[in-house]
Amino acid sequence: EQPRVAHRGGPQCGAVAPGAAGQQLIEGAGPPRDVVSDDQGATDPVAHRHRQPADRGGDHRGAARLSFDGDQTEIPRRELEDFLSSLRAEPRDEMRWYFKQVLVGAEPATAERVLEDLEATPEDALVESLVSSFDYSPVAALEGYGGQVLSVISDMNTLPYSLHNLLPDLPVKLIAGTSHWLMLDRPEEFNQALDLLLERCTAGAAA
Repeated sequence: EQPRVAHRGGPQCGAVAPGAAGQQLIEGAGPPRDVVSDDQGATDPVAHRHRQPADRGGDHRGAARLSFDGDQTEIPRRELEDFLSSLRAEPRDEMRWYFKQVLVGAEPATAERVLEDLEATPEDALVESLVSSFDYSPVAALEGYGGQVLSVISDMNTLPYSLHNLLPDLPVKLIAGTSHWLMLDRPEEFNQALDLLLERCTAGAAA
């Protein structure tokens, strides 16, 4: 089974994701689009992207976050600079090491797919995607978001700056025994989590 996308013929559900230069965007704004977003705004190949600035409103009913690493602006700067220094010196090697850490628990097919994508990604994109994520805090956007929210996380989301630790009222679904790419490791469980969010979206629209 393939991971489904976050809209299925009912009230629109998007995914809150960072945009260029930290601009807050809502995936799925405007005409209905099928979107699932991971922590850096990347979508599964089956998903379509349609972006609109968050402050333009729209008919959003819900947002899904997948295995999000939290508010990375909370990472100690000295610790972060050591990593970024290594990353800029040897981008490909450093990212191979990093990806192998977050692929712990992955299904073999997931690891193969993710590492193939890594090798196909230009080095400058590898560096800048990570650098930009360290300057982005999603907390204010989530606090101000009025729709249904579900944070789908893996066992790796246990850091002090993980979103469910910073936002105690954030609904969370743990999919245990997976890598960072939980939607590829456990597509059936992931789809069930999306079904739950869609049910909440539908209930909210009918109220």
